[in-house]
Amino acid sequence: LDLPERALQAAELYLADKPRPKSEATWRSAMGMYAEMLMNAGKVDPALAVLKQLQEACPEGCEGDLNSYIASVFWRVPQDQNDVRDQLLKHLVDNLDERETDQVAALRLYQGLTAMRSEDFTQALIAFLEAERLYKKLYSLNGQARALYFAFMADLGRREPQSAYDHAMAAQKLH
Repeated sequence: LDLPERALQAAELYLADKPRPKSEATWRSAMGMYAEMLMNAGKVDPALAVLKQLQEACPEGCEGDLNSYIASVFWRVPQDQNDVRDQLLKHLVDNLDERETDQVAALRLYQGLTAMRSEDFTQALIAFLEAERLYKKLYSLNGQARALYFAFMADLGRREPQSAYDHAMAAQKLH
């Protein structure tokens, strides 16, 4: 049961004791994982501080790496921290490389989840179906299945049981 806390402590020690590696990408990767671990442990402010360090190290986005780190942290934000989730989503939108279909597809998932949180299930469904279309374009079966699963959830919120069933079956088939 204490394994996540021990892993977090080990990550802290690794980053504190180890000199910055020659490869900036290696350092950024370690910092991104550390931010995700902090957020998962409910340590919101320290996680955001680590993300700020990454943003300062990647003013141009590091070829999409920065958005990947922020997206990983987004999924770990505690349920009661909607303002933090909105802040991270805004950063993802503002720094989106629209030429990167995988980034756009992931962003549509985040936007759909945010819409569901606001109980705007129709807008959520639109976002999830757009994500599914983009993942299909990328030949990502896992992405398509995830998007269709979320579409199923949005349809439940819309009280559309037949559409929910259809999306759930399609997601299951892809999975």
